[in-house]
Amino acid sequence: MTALPRPVARGVRDAKRVAICGGGVAAIEALLGLRGLLGLSPHVDVIAPNRRFVYQPLAVAEPFGLAHTSVFELATVTADYGAQLHVASLESVEPGRRRIALSNGETLSYDSLIVAVGARRCAWLPGALQFTGAVDVPAFQELLGRLERGISRGSRSRHRRDPVGRSRPTSWRC
Repeated sequence: MTALPRPVARGVRDAKRVAICGGGVAAIEALLGLRGLLGLSPHVDVIAPNRRFVYQPLAVAEPFGLAHTSVFELATVTADYGAQLHVASLESVEPGRRRIALSNGETLSYDSLIVAVGARRCAWLPGALQFTGAVDVPAFQELLGRLERGISRGSRSRHRRDPVGRSRPTSWRC
């Protein structure tokens, strides 16, 4: 028994113009994957709200001196992969007209659209020092410095009350 041929849907492979909206990991991965799969065939517009891509996963180790957060210029990345960078945000999509509107007033046409805008950070615990990535590294380094100075001077912060009310030393090891 032979299988019937499957209809081929029009998609990214047929696109002459692709728009990637986002400036984070997903957008960069989309650009790299697109070029890896299709080579240099379609024109690619990358729409990102900022000029830099901050690789955030290592930012959490930076206050402890264990890593350094890497920052990449999006203009360099997009140019290296034959794409055009538009520093703006996605305002609206007109799918019927295959057109997007950007926050800087530009409109771009597309054959395929990839929306990779990611998640938005928000404060959720009032009074807590929020760590939202590389931008918060200096605040955490300063906090760690204060804690270290307090411990080395033998301050009372090394003792805390247990649930029964007795004072006991605080261990900084897990």
